[in-house]
Amino acid sequence: METQLKKYLIQGPKANRAKVNTSVNSEVLLDQFLAHDYFLILQEHLEKFLRAIVSSTTSEGIRKLFLNMLSRTLNRLDSIAAYLRLKGWIETPPLYKKIPENITERLDSGEAFHLWDHLTFRYDNVAKTEVFCNLVFDGDFKLLLKVGLQGPLKQQTRMLEKELERFGIPMPLHPPNVVSPPENTEIVRDEFIFKDLMSGMH
Repeated sequence: METQLKKYLIQGPKANRAKVNTSVNSEVLLDQFLAHDYFLILQEHLEKFLRAIVSSTTSEGIRKLFLNMLSRTLNRLDSIAAYLRLKGWIETPPLYKKIPENITERLDSGEAFHLWDHLTFRYDNVAKTEVFCNLVFDGDFKLLLKVGLQGPLKQQTRMLEKELERFGIPMPLHPPNVVSPPENTEIVRDEFIFKDLMSGMH
């Protein structure tokens, strides 16, 4: 990060103190507390990197820098979560009780909700993108929308559907498979559609 600040001639923040002396008894700060604190710090880092990636649209180099840092932070977060589970320092939320008998993997209620919520979100995005495909005027933009629809959106939808089915989670309502184009396709401009999609990716 300091290298990038120098490259773009941006003033950096003040440096950390060389050494910190404290009157706190170090025995009060248990390893379990410190590990949990580090876990929370990594979660905050992820949120900051996601915001940075969304708003970094000018410099491709800076965007890649944040993407790389996000990837490394995700790996560290996975490692610390595995460590906390191994030590028994992470609490298990209430488990989802409707898992089929042939599935040995456990799933907590929060994870079940996230699977359902993400599938619902993908269904909404598939329906909206199909409508937008019928409204867009620019040929390149229309092609981009169709590639995104048939690629990531529908692939992620199928992956999530498979997970919900595996864990016995009730499926949300599926959007229509056929969307008829409106009579007046000039009611929404391409720029509005693009901005709506960008804000939806946040």
